[in-house]
Amino acid sequence: MYYVYAHFRCDTNAMFYVGKGKNKRAYSTHNRNKHWKHIVEKAAGFEAKILFTDQDEEFAYFAEQEAINVYIRRGEKLVNMTDGGDGMYGICEEMRQKITESNKRRVGEKRKKATRIGLFLAMFMRIALLFGITLLIAMKAPWFSFDFGWFSADITGQALILLLGGLFLIYKSTKEIHEKVDHKGEEEKELKTSATKSFASVIGQILLIDLIFSVDSILTAVGMTNGIEGALVIMITAVVISVGIMMLFAVPVGNFVNANPSIQILGLAFLILIGFMLITESMHLSHAELVGQHVGAVPKGYLYFAIAFSLGVEFLNMKMRKKAN
Repeated sequence: MYYVYAHFRCDTNAMFYVGKGKNKRAYSTHNRNKHWKHIVEKAAGFEAKILFTDQDEEFAYFAEQEAINVYIRRGEKLVNMTDGGDGMYGICEEMRQKITESNKRRVGEKRKKATRIGLFLAMFMRIALLFGITLLIAMKAPWFSFDFGWFSADITGQALILLLGGLFLIYKSTKEIHEKVDHKGEEEKELKTSATKSFASVIGQILLIDLIFSVDSILTAVGMTNGIEGALVIMITAVVISVGIMMLFAVPVGNFVNANPSIQILGLAFLILIGFMLITESMHLSHAELVGQHVGAVPKGYLYFAIAFSLGVEFLNMKMRKKAN
């Protein structure tokens, strides 16, 4: 397997070279260009840092090229003789295009697989929550209380899950928006995630977000089916059908969102709204009072209307942009 590495000067710790290789190539001084040797001699040595590991040769070519482009745009003075992707043996433009397309297909296939596995596991997690509904209902009892005079609450288990989930969504969405707006951050993030993001991290995030939304929806479902014979079977069937629909549309919707940056920002903004709604819902379940006023939950209808209205406006904008082009 190949890897992509960078070399740093020992005297100033400045990056001066990016390359690809395998075995101990990153630490070797053989077959280096004269500029590389001059800097190493002047800096009294070099330090190697592995950027991406466990890649096949095609992807290593692509990752080397992208890394060089990113670091040059950041102002790093590299002594690479080329812009990457060709190494010692050379690579024609046609092959370069094939490598890029191959990488895009590979990343897309991994994303599809991770999404399907994540949703499949999320289905079993929701079913497990249904079987553990007694425990979820028991979490309505206060775990701890506090009273600061101007702010008081009786925090329950359900409220704590919704509070942490809301804070997580706000943090994650704000971070993603910042990285997309900050051009340099977006380049580095795209390079890093396309090469190193593991199945475990993607699936873990899907499960975590699904857990956040599952608690509230399952409690609502239990309330709607209370007293109905065979309620548990009905709810499990509904979960299986809903996850099946999500698995059917997840990839096409994901491709559409990835192809439209404005929809990405809009979706992240919606997650911030949903995070805020979960926080107010947690305060409502905790019977929180702020400066003598009870904190109520935000009606979900307001949120759904805002999402539908914003999407409608954005679709009109997209149609106008398409017409103008």
